[in-house]
Amino acid sequence: RTQAHGQMLADIQRLNTREVPIHTVAVNPETPGELLLRNIAESNHGDFASKWFGQDDGSPGGDAISARDARWTSWRTNLVNEKTREMTERFKAQRMSIRSQIRILEVMQREEERAEAIWRGGGGCA
Repeated sequence: RTQAHGQMLADIQRLNTREVPIHTVAVNPETPGELLLRNIAESNHGDFASKWFGQDDGSPGGDAISARDARWTSWRTNLVNEKTREMTERFKAQRMSIRSQIRILEVMQREEERAEAIWRGGGGCA
């Protein structure tokens, strides 16, 4: 499995000649699959995200990576995950009214409409 993952990483890097960022998302991943997705994102200037859905008993899914494999993660992934955890905890502590949320969505919708208008109009590109 490790050799196949190494070959897959090498193939992806070889094909990504324009160095386009590749972002990956793992949903309830097993350790080898998550490690592969982390490596794909890290080696291709992308971001990695992991989503755990709770178990049947309502408990969280557990650690995203085993302690044995943690030594193979890069400093960048560890830093990003630490900052993400901090931001998530701060975000969970905040409360917004429904009206505030609707205002944010209205602003986002207006921005999207402007971007679409620019795109449809060509944006002045030759």
